[in-house]
Amino acid sequence: MSDQELICGLFEALNKMPPEWLAAIAGGVSAVMAALRLKAGGPVALVAGVITGIAFALLHLYDSNQKVRDAVNGFVQDLQTRFGPMIDESPALASSTPTPTQTPTLLDAEQLLDDYHATPWMWEAFEEPPADRGRDRSSTISILVKRCLEKGMTTDEAFIVLTHAACNKWPEHPHRLWEDILRIAKKIS
Repeated sequence: MSDQELICGLFEALNKMPPEWLAAIAGGVSAVMAALRLKAGGPVALVAGVITGIAFALLHLYDSNQKVRDAVNGFVQDLQTRFGPMIDESPALASSTPTPTQTPTLLDAEQLLDDYHATPWMWEAFEEPPADRGRDRSSTISILVKRCLEKGMTTDEAFIVLTHAACNKWPEHPHRLWEDILRIAKKIS
């Protein structure tokens, strides 16, 4: 078999593969190339490629198969049920700075935005999910906190606004939102 026949056979085999397999192979080859570029050769590069290829295949399986998706989601939910309370209540993982004790209402948040003459962008970030505007939640939270503080709000008032903002990625964990706000405030002060 000549080199040309071998290459033609390889491309014919690739053309017959489902796109999902090609994506997995491409991801695996990319991981091998990245590992080689980072000076990790031999078995390390191959293992990185195999793991990445398997991850791509599992991702496709999750996206395309409802039974698999339900099983994975059920497993994750079970882990959250079993271990979530332990993590949330762990003193080692708890915030060193207490979360504001006031339970803010949506009206409180809207009133603060009115009182501080929020810009149209701030209202958009407050009312519309970031994905609808081509943004991610983290960057939207960061910008909204900065804008609230620039308008003269305290961190407690920014917390009230962000608690009800569409970009809040921590609705079940207000202490994490509070930590984000304090971290952002520290960066800009």
